[in-house]
Amino acid sequence: MTFSLALSQIIVILIAGFVGEFIGVFIGGGGFFIQPAMLASNIPPHITVANDVSAALGATLVSAWVFHKKGKVDYKMLKPWIPGLTLGAIVGVFILSQTQSEFLKIFIIAVSVLGALYIAFKKETSEIKIKSISINPIIPSLVISFGFSAYIGFSGLGSGIIATLFLMLLYGRNIKEGMAFKEIIHVIPFAVAFIYYGLLGYLHWPILIPLILVNALAGYAGAHLAIALPEKFLKVIFLGGIMCFVAVLILNYIP
Repeated sequence: MTFSLALSQIIVILIAGFVGEFIGVFIGGGGFFIQPAMLASNIPPHITVANDVSAALGATLVSAWVFHKKGKVDYKMLKPWIPGLTLGAIVGVFILSQTQSEFLKIFIIAVSVLGALYIAFKKETSEIKIKSISINPIIPSLVISFGFSAYIGFSGLGSGIIATLFLMLLYGRNIKEGMAFKEIIHVIPFAVAFIYYGLLGYLHWPILIPLILVNALAGYAGAHLAIALPEKFLKVIFLGGIMCFVAVLILNYIP
């Protein structure tokens, strides 16, 4: 699948990548910002998903390393997630490969808009509390990790938000307490999906390589700075950017 991008389109995608991943470290949903930007630049939807998810691996590795160095990662809690995280990504990428482009484009637009609205109107992260379930979390972790990873392989949109909600439900953590674990559990599915996307020929290296570097920088900055910024400020930037990209996509459908 071949296509070309103007320098201005590449710059817009890289800026969207930095902003999306920077804010995504704290409140999740970086894909809501990046994937509409890529679609608005006329990148095919399968290539959009594959390169967004693959590039996010860079940001995730860096931010996960920062949290590891700070001693914020609970590796005992991670163990029951590993099998599902590994197998789920393979299934998710396979489903993506069988999905029609037009349906995938509509899915990305719809989920991005809904995700943006959720982020805009949800409570401050420090205020959100969910009572954890009373059963042993190991079995639910195995099942949830498989579905979570499969979704990442298929789309990845809002996976950070989904992971945070699961952490609150299973372990009673609030969003800030779960930030480190949220980053760690993305590493395996991102890495597995990256390899599978490459085998399918979905990776577009001229945009993927700079996007990985930009996302890695955003992950480092986000892990250090995003938590110190006002969440309302981050939401305004996030929602405004997404709506601009969606508007471009809608205009592209008008003859």
